[in-house]
Amino acid sequence: MKKTLLFLAAVAFSFSSAIAQEEGTEKILTTNHSLDITTTVVACGSTNQDTGVRTTLENHYYKVFNLVDLDVTDTFHAQSLLFGSATLANVEEVPVIVELWKTKVDNFPETWGSADYENVLTTVTTVTNAPAGVAVEFDEPVSFDPDDVIIAHIWNGELETGQNFSFGANEAGDDGLSYLLGEDCGITTPTAFGDIGDFNMNLVIAIRGVEGYLGVQDFVNADLTLYPNPASDQFNISSGNETIKTVIVRDILGKTIQTIQVNGLNQNVNVSNLPKGLYFVEVELETGRAVQKLIKN
Repeated sequence: MKKTLLFLAAVAFSFSSAIAQEEGTEKILTTNHSLDITTTVVACGSTNQDTGVRTTLENHYYKVFNLVDLDVTDTFHAQSLLFGSATLANVEEVPVIVELWKTKVDNFPETWGSADYENVLTTVTTVTNAPAGVAVEFDEPVSFDPDDVIIAHIWNGELETGQNFSFGANEAGDDGLSYLLGEDCGITTPTAFGDIGDFNMNLVIAIRGVEGYLGVQDFVNADLTLYPNPASDQFNISSGNETIKTVIVRDILGKTIQTIQVNGLNQNVNVSNLPKGLYFVEVELETGRAVQKLIKN
């Protein structure tokens, strides 16, 4: 089996402990060959025969992450889930439920719904049109053993007449399968898209987290201030007592957007050219690093 595992530069460090510990490795787990969004998946919906108006019904989407197959060898701390663009029609926003389940069995979906599966996260996010994808940040990291299998479950309820929600996908290949459950369309168990019809598409879903020791220094403990946040055109970083050496802005997949050499206590960063969305600001100090989430409006 070809394994797909995207690595990011390690940005997690510990400052609070006097005992030196090796920082974990930040990773994005995915079976997708590419995380680019190029199409949307077919969803269960209804069409009014008189008017031709289509409405999205309740749809459940699933992806499987076998940590052994993804070469995870230490505790994995999931911090966020990334999924394909939300394309909406005749509605400004749609509530979407995100769940993570863990299990030791590797025979999904045959045993789905049994006591072999434990729900470890349920959160609701409101999505708007998001062509670049959606990032759902968890309030607290969710930890998994290296022999766990993670089931990502994302679903929406039935929409109002004429409203539609489409899930982002691509045709770049996938080492796993994408599953759909839509009871209103007679799909009563999670079923691989290839078994529903001749669909050459894969859900784009990834889990971002840290493998190994998790020690993220936040801005408060590092005596750093980032403002305004959310930011529109620019933001400022101020250090109370330690020289800032470098400021790095990364996107949600860990790609470096810009790097600024500072050597001072304050720095203004122009982000007017960045698309709206979630970013990570990494600050290198004399004694280590700290990371803060930034929302760009």
